[in-house]
Amino acid sequence: MKKVLLFGIFALLLTVLAGCGDILPEDNRPYIVTTTGMITDITKIVGGSFVRVEGLMGPGVDPHLYKASESDVEKLAKADLILYNGLYLEAKLEDVFKQMNEQGTPTVAVTGSIPKEFLLDSPSYEGQYDPHIWFDVELWKYAVQGARDALMKIDQEHELEYTKRADSYMNRLDDLHKAVIDKADDVPLKLRVLVTAHDAFGYFGQSVRIMKLLDYKVFLLSLKQELKTFKMLLT
Repeated sequence: MKKVLLFGIFALLLTVLAGCGDILPEDNRPYIVTTTGMITDITKIVGGSFVRVEGLMGPGVDPHLYKASESDVEKLAKADLILYNGLYLEAKLEDVFKQMNEQGTPTVAVTGSIPKEFLLDSPSYEGQYDPHIWFDVELWKYAVQGARDALMKIDQEHELEYTKRADSYMNRLDDLHKAVIDKADDVPLKLRVLVTAHDAFGYFGQSVRIMKLLDYKVFLLSLKQELKTFKMLLT
């Protein structure tokens, strides 16, 4: 009888323990909420396994027009740190970030340490700077430093790890920058013309010395006029 009772208790314990497999252990790592995919990437790279990172904006989302959903606000409210681009990129989230900061959640623009003399005027918003700094790898390193410093401030225990990981990543960015410049140098200066549908490439053009940035609509109108002139010459 005792053997049967002991076997029954053992079987019950196995059932309970098996059920516990569905219960995740508490994760005490800092919870970081980011806006764009680029900032999510650098936060994951610098933070590594020491942080939990969740981005609000997926691929193809326009940060200029993005509005926080109810679930986004819940994520922001739970965050230990909020990292965003700044320079009015996430224009419709500015009030939310201000509110989070006032409530005590560190809210940091990763572009905040870029010297103002390195910034270009925004072609779309009068009185604002162009926020598309990730197109210049040298400027994007400031964003890496901004993310690193913000992580170190809320998690001093892993300061050394964040520093090492940020330094390693910035070395990779240096290699990337050199590769981009070397590739651009294969194109003669007078032929460095970029036709684009969005005014986001000012920093990229400055970085690789693109001589002309043309809006595709203007380019097509110009091309249409040139074709019309060419046809007239043939008749």
